[in-house]
Amino acid sequence: MHVIPTSPDNTLPPNSQIMELYTTLSEVSQEVGLDLSVAQKYGSMMANAGFEDVVEEVFDLPIGDWMSDRRMKEVGTFQRFQMVEGLHGIAFGALTRVAGWTPTRVQVFLAGVRREMRDRGVHCMYTL
Repeated sequence: MHVIPTSPDNTLPPNSQIMELYTTLSEVSQEVGLDLSVAQKYGSMMANAGFEDVVEEVFDLPIGDWMSDRRMKEVGTFQRFQMVEGLHGIAFGALTRVAGWTPTRVQVFLAGVRREMRDRGVHCMYTL
């Protein structure tokens, strides 16, 4: 999964806390040798490893219930739940130990990220 979210209708502004989270996590991850955009390279990595006829299928994974399709609405609801509940585990260690943020700063920041993820007017998704 490509973990940097996108917005098909630009309702996720570049200066949103969601984007700040992923921009910061991407920078922090690079400091410790991780690449958050590795999913975009899987096809070429497989081809470079010698696999033939590599086919990539790309799927959208919405965050929230904003899509009109009933199935995607359900998938998005589940994904939002996972993200809202998992944000602390995803970000706390990296932001405090690597980025040097205080625990209080992280908690306040993540509260803003959760608020944006629950906002039905913010249409963001991941790419699988």
